[in-house]
Amino acid sequence: MRVVMPFSIAGCVLMMACGGVGPRATGSTSAGGGGAGAPQTPAPIAPGVWGGDHVTMNVTESGARLQFDCATGAIDVPVAAGTNGQFDLAGTFTRERPGAQRVGDTPAAAHARYRGALTGSTMTIEIVLTPSNESVGTFTMERGAQGRVFRCR
Repeated sequence: MRVVMPFSIAGCVLMMACGGVGPRATGSTSAGGGGAGAPQTPAPIAPGVWGGDHVTMNVTESGARLQFDCATGAIDVPVAAGTNGQFDLAGTFTRERPGAQRVGDTPAAAHARYRGALTGSTMTIEIVLTPSNESVGTFTMERGAQGRVFRCR
């Protein structure tokens, strides 16, 4: 597994993108015999915990919360994948700093896309900051597994 996490000590702050907030399955055909070019109907990913190296994701019916070594993430729409298992969801990514948090010095969330694929009980997800197109990293998680996250100190 390859994990790329170019975290900076000083976090950046942005708010969640207004456009394209809903789930969007990638691909162009549906499994239901809709023919070429028919849009996919995304299927919800069941609520539960997903974990891997440097990441834990808790999926709920309304979205997901992610915990990384020195960051957090949020997807505030239902997490769903197309019939091919692929997904592309808008969310936020918040870098954290080590040490105590000062009053009034709350890290802000950056716009992000959570792109990936679900294959059986394995999910691979890439986090890309928008509009800079900076890849935060690619993570692989297993359904029901606790993540191995080492909090920023």
